[in-house]
Amino acid sequence: MNRIAVAIHQNPLVVVHAVCNSYIVLMMAPFFGWTADTLGLAALGALLLLFVTTIMFAIWIYRAGKNLVAAGYEGLEFTPAARIWWFAVPFANFIMPYRGMRELWNASRGEAFHGKDPPVLIAWWAAWLSQGLVGMLLRFELLDAETLMSIGSVLGVVLAPLAITLIFQVARAQRQINGPPLTDVFA
Repeated sequence: MNRIAVAIHQNPLVVVHAVCNSYIVLMMAPFFGWTADTLGLAALGALLLLFVTTIMFAIWIYRAGKNLVAAGYEGLEFTPAARIWWFAVPFANFIMPYRGMRELWNASRGEAFHGKDPPVLIAWWAAWLSQGLVGMLLRFELLDAETLMSIGSVLGVVLAPLAITLIFQVARAQRQINGPPLTDVFA
């Protein structure tokens, strides 16, 4: 594995940081007087980083879910893979991924799987859904594209630290689980 791949594997927050920076670049582009060509390259780079971050986040969700199974948790509503696939199921993706992440959060703490709705998880989900709504509005050209891109960029900057907090908190809780050694989940 090359050094970049190792760095990403050991600390995917580098990728999240890169995505945040790309959003900031896109937000600041009008102030620098960048042309459509320059902005197009920045947008392509941001899209590539977003793709990589999405893959890394999916891997984290899967590994964290596998840890619950390895720790002997029974009666989980979601399999490790289901926590990821629900993000792609139309209409169900408005609630099921949240429920899967809530189960992951609560079970990692040894709490009732459907118990608490922690504020960081609620905030992350609200930002996630809001960013998705902005993306849909952009796709269907329902509002001014420049305004929507600015809103989406701000939401991306809000979403990244919430996702980082989610990752760190679940990883910290899973390190406290007694039982067989668990897979390192990046944090």
